[in-house]
Amino acid sequence: MTNTNTVNVKEVIKSTVAVTPDAGEELYAVLRKNLKEDIETYIDFSNIDYLTSAFLNSAIGQLYSEYSREELNTHLHVLNLSENDLKIFKKVTDRARHFFKNEDLSRNDLKDIIDE
Repeated sequence: MTNTNTVNVKEVIKSTVAVTPDAGEELYAVLRKNLKEDIETYIDFSNIDYLTSAFLNSAIGQLYSEYSREELNTHLHVLNLSENDLKIFKKVTDRARHFFKNEDLSRNDLKDIIDE
């Protein structure tokens, strides 16, 4: 049986506004720990009044540098996001997937050039 955990964003960042990259780093640390421990995590955005892409880039986006889309989709689930905030979340995750996918390609291209 898979372990599960619900992470309340407001409790982690101690605020009702999720706007700064530093606050995002706090959530990132919790999510990363749960992923390392193979814990299925529900990220609860209840009582978050304002959410920015800067926060989400730090909290969620950088996870794509370490984990595949499939791993993240299997282990992380979002709760209580407004329709507008869900759009921001999707933009951030799409952008992060694209960036880290292309970053790997760029690194491989650079490595090939250096090795020649």
